[in-house]
Amino acid sequence: MATLEIHDGKGRVEYLTITRDQQVLIGSDPKCDIVLGDPSALPFHGRLRWKTDRYKIEATPEARAIEVDGKKVVSSSFRQGSELRVGKARVFLITPDDGPADFEKTKVRARPGAAVGGGWGGQMGGMPGEVAPPSFEADFGEVEEALDPPPGTPVRPNPRRRGGDRPAPSPSKARPPGIESPNAPSPFRSPVRWVQSILFGKDQAPGEERVLSSPVVIVLGLTVVLMISLGFGLYGIIREMSADRAYSRANESMENAEYRNAIERFDAYLDSYPGHEHASDARVRSAMSRVRQFTTGGNPAWASALEAAGSMFEGTRQEPAFDDSRADLASAVMEIITGLIDRAGRLADAEALSQAEAAIALHDRVGGSAATLARDRNGVADELEGARASVTKSRHRAEALAAMDAGLRAGDPEATYDARDSLVVRHPDLADDPEVVSRLRSANELLRKETSVEADRIRASTEPRPDPLGPPTSLVLRSTLEPADGDGSLAFAVADGLAYGIDPDHGAPVWHVPVGLDCPFPPVPIPGAGGDVLVVDARHDDLVRLDGADGRLVWRQKLGGPVADPPLILGNQIAQGTIEGRLLLFNVSTGERQGAVDLGRRLSRTPVSDELGRYYYVLGHSAVAFVIRRDPLECVAVEYIGHQSGAAACPPARLGKYFIVAENDRPDSGRWSIFQIGEDGTSLRLRQRLDHLGWTWETPPSSGQVIWSATDRGGISSYAIGPYEQEDPFKLIARTVAEGSRLGPTFAYARTDRELWVASARSALYQLDAEQGKISSGWTLSQAGAATAPPQVVEGRMILTQQPELGRGASLWCVEPRSGSVAWRTLLGSPWPTPAEPTPDGRGLDTLSGDGRRLLLPIESIEAGGFVQEMLPRPGDRRLPVGRLRRLEAGDVTLILPPAEADHLYVRGDGPGDLTRVVLPSPLAASPMVWGGNLLVPGVDGRAYLVDPRTGGPQADPLLPSFTGDGPLRWLDPALLDGDAVALADRDGTVRRLVREDGGRPSLMVEVEVDLNQELVAPPGSTMDTVILATADGWIRALAARDLSPAGAWELDAPLALGPYTDAATGTVVVADASGKVIAFGPGGERLWTIDLEGDTLAGPPSIGGDEVWLLTLGGTLHRRSLFDGASIDRFGLTPLPAGGPSLLGDALIVPVGPGTVRPMPLIRAESSTE
Repeated sequence: MATLEIHDGKGRVEYLTITRDQQVLIGSDPKCDIVLGDPSALPFHGRLRWKTDRYKIEATPEARAIEVDGKKVVSSSFRQGSELRVGKARVFLITPDDGPADFEKTKVRARPGAAVGGGWGGQMGGMPGEVAPPSFEADFGEVEEALDPPPGTPVRPNPRRRGGDRPAPSPSKARPPGIESPNAPSPFRSPVRWVQSILFGKDQAPGEERVLSSPVVIVLGLTVVLMISLGFGLYGIIREMSADRAYSRANESMENAEYRNAIERFDAYLDSYPGHEHASDARVRSAMSRVRQFTTGGNPAWASALEAAGSMFEGTRQEPAFDDSRADLASAVMEIITGLIDRAGRLADAEALSQAEAAIALHDRVGGSAATLARDRNGVADELEGARASVTKSRHRAEALAAMDAGLRAGDPEATYDARDSLVVRHPDLADDPEVVSRLRSANELLRKETSVEADRIRASTEPRPDPLGPPTSLVLRSTLEPADGDGSLAFAVADGLAYGIDPDHGAPVWHVPVGLDCPFPPVPIPGAGGDVLVVDARHDDLVRLDGADGRLVWRQKLGGPVADPPLILGNQIAQGTIEGRLLLFNVSTGERQGAVDLGRRLSRTPVSDELGRYYYVLGHSAVAFVIRRDPLECVAVEYIGHQSGAAACPPARLGKYFIVAENDRPDSGRWSIFQIGEDGTSLRLRQRLDHLGWTWETPPSSGQVIWSATDRGGISSYAIGPYEQEDPFKLIARTVAEGSRLGPTFAYARTDRELWVASARSALYQLDAEQGKISSGWTLSQAGAATAPPQVVEGRMILTQQPELGRGASLWCVEPRSGSVAWRTLLGSPWPTPAEPTPDGRGLDTLSGDGRRLLLPIESIEAGGFVQEMLPRPGDRRLPVGRLRRLEAGDVTLILPPAEADHLYVRGDGPGDLTRVVLPSPLAASPMVWGGNLLVPGVDGRAYLVDPRTGGPQADPLLPSFTGDGPLRWLDPALLDGDAVALADRDGTVRRLVREDGGRPSLMVEVEVDLNQELVAPPGSTMDTVILATADGWIRALAARDLSPAGAWELDAPLALGPYTDAATGTVVVADASGKVIAFGPGGERLWTIDLEGDTLAGPPSIGGDEVWLLTLGGTLHRRSLFDGASIDRFGLTPLPAGGPSLLGDALIVPVGPGTVRPMPLIRAESSTE
């Protein structure tokens, strides 16, 4: 019986008596013998049991280790005074019962009759039946008698005689039986007698007896042999007991987790007893101890454990005892796997990861089919994947750091940023890695050192640049034709290279000036400047200040490069960044350049300033922001922002000390990076990042302590702006659900902290209920189209700039913010319904309005410039179809042709909207032609029809070409020939001379037909007596009109770009290719001249007047050439890119600079501007 004393950690003590045959379970489970209430106790924490000669305590697999006497062990002896500690609970062994029982003890008793002190002197006498000890006082009488010498031999005194105390032998005593006399025969006379003599001592002469043959000696010899046998037997027993004892001691050391002692004892046991019955088990256990010695303790050596486990498997798997330890080895390998994976994950150790994978392979060999299940149960696959990710991450980090170092050594900050960005894309959590940040700062310093300051001052010009073109005349469509009031602020827009000032009350255009097609933003009002605006003239890269009332130039200043964003107006200074990387500073009043900083890196978006106006913060196109001190002008710092190239779609926002960069860094979403400006104003510290579904297109608007986010997915979010010391200063107040599809560019204006105006494909008013955490929509406007610019707030109205549903330009919508109702609409840059063509008298341009009425632009109006204002179509109005229309004059009838393949046309009447729809016999395959007062219609069915243009009725039998099996003929535009004939060709290269047979039944007949064996790439041109054709093999061919016989051929240098174009007034045909080569053919079909425009292609048909031809190229160069030989007369560089060929009106040349805009060029001015 043993007694345990149990302390539960709360001052309570309990005693428990146990027996040897009882196993005591310790844990928190009520089923345990000792129930511990400590939180650290597991349900089954350990067990206590009797082991051979002592109590032993062991940890359960769930606990893996217990604390005995202050040491973490798996199992240990538990003796008197031992302490088991589980959290605050303790268990002591008070009274052990670990010795043999009383009835098992051997007591030493005194010998009977012996004295108490022991020894012979204390004997009291012999005990009954006791054999007396042998006496050395032997009686030698009989021996002496037998050895008496023969008579006559002198008697030698016997020195051994001690006196006559023994009786002399009797002389007459007979010789002992079997003893013969000395004269007896030799004992070696026969083998039988010799053996007898040995056995029985016979035939031995006196004095010649053999000692070995005496029975005593023989008995003694047998005794010795028996004793030796017994010795060997006892030796074997003792050796067996020693082997068992050595094995037990080694086993005990192993069970006590004393693995080094166990290894030494197992090895000593095997060296001493290699053939013992436990030798196989000892070899297996010794190998297991070698494994366990590396897996236990505070710092396990997993690599050594893996090596030991592999050696154990290879060295002991053939042992008979291995199968009993296979499960233990598999468990140890599993522990090794876990440890190696943990090490690989924590330390990003590639070697440990490789060892873990090798351990898994070993585990499969050891555990067999159950190995996979065991690993799945322990979650090894997920942990291994995590370790691999950690190792991969470490490798990527090392590679990135090396690349950053290489970039720094090469003086290339771009390489450093690229390496960092590549690393962060893979592992975002490494963005704040100290090593990465340190190298970033070094790269920032490299950039800062590359900046330079330009301190020279340049005065602005107040004179407009020379322009050979006059003021523009543009078509403007409006919902109301009320004129402008003439007072108050204006709204502004840009459309087709023109900057517009718009009356905000009625939407009437007030002024427009050319600024170039690449103008990046509409005019920006200057606060407190009487309505004046800033705009960029992209034709010359000038920053221009315009008078807000009429658009006149106030001053212009050269920028030296293109810009992408509006300038920052700060007090009396303008800060304008260029794409190439220069920050220019101008005076607001005079336009004088006050200085510039060349940052050496492409810039992005409008700069912002700090609260005190000491610094400008300029966002680079990627990665960084520059901190520019205003006075003295200098780049004092470069801060890493981390945005990708082009990811910043809008200027940053600065709210107090917060600096917010909106990044569109993913295909479908973006984020805000919120920085805090340092106390000195030269540093930025990242404070928070906010993700948003969708892209941000404009600087986040704010009002009061609320900032808004509006994305192109329709998601609206509002955030409360918190104090600077708060961990995450921006807290979400409310958010709407984003849509699945994009709405295009989205712009917003925060009217108050509770109201947001949004301009997008679904413009709306949003209201915030901060108390309820909700955002509601007041109204929506979805029919306006996609937004192209931020909303303008003028006199309490919101003016949206949207993309028109059809066509180019800009559509302005004036919306009442409270109700969402549309006050007016104005469409800028709308194209002419039909091309504006010179009138027969040359005094103006003639086109059609949207309802089909004739629209005449007198030359005087064109020279003065201004607007042609038309009403926008309203529901129910009869309008011409939308698209590029064509117009034909058939006598006194005007025909309006819809786009290609239409099956009808319109006949214009006298009144507004008086349009008659005429159905054609077949949809159009090419443009019809007026022929003899009738209309020749090439049909898509391969036929050609002659119809009455007013009714569409037939005027002759149609042309029915021969059936070829290749499908209908693909007609090209017909061309008029002399002799009242028409050249009608198809794309396959067949040219026909078509005539009208006026017999009893009029019909269309083919008079001559020629197959060129080459496809045609354009409709034919005609000089009346010659047909000019362009074939797919790059040749221009001429055919005589009378019989279509060859008249000449000329090779082009590039694909066809224009023509063959026929000038109806002069009969001249012009052809141009993409390389700038131009060929002119005269009325007789002869080639007049060939010129080279130096790679510039014609923008449209030439204009021929008198003996001159005007050629306008896509690059904006106007050539004045001689009609007879093509010689150059004059050349002009026009800044606007043309939208078509020029038209000659009297003494002016009209140049289309947009789909709905023309500008005059007085020929007198042209003659005085010769280069």
